[in-house]
Amino acid sequence: MNEPGSITVLLMFVLRLAIPLAMMLAVAYLYDHLSANHDWRSHRSLSGPGWMIPASCPVKERVVTACAARPNVPCWLALELQEGHVPQECLLCATFKNAESHRRQATGA
Repeated sequence: MNEPGSITVLLMFVLRLAIPLAMMLAVAYLYDHLSANHDWRSHRSLSGPGWMIPASCPVKERVVTACAARPNVPCWLALELQEGHVPQECLLCATFKNAESHRRQATGA
């Protein structure tokens, strides 16, 4: 292994395989560590449980009750399912407007 060609082959092996593998393992470790120690799901705006009810919500008492029964849907949808219609106050809310814009983007409408 004293030949210059052997050292070159070994160096190329390290550069081509070992370094990318080490980087991939580091990224996987960081992803796992961050997702275990930080509840990033509660900060998503439009998916899963943990919908944020705006502090200035005029129908907050009704929303809290509706969301307790259906934690996996947005607040305005929980109210619609409970009461049969979207309250007028929800139509002006940023949570409702954001959901509508995301729905239009997803469906292409």
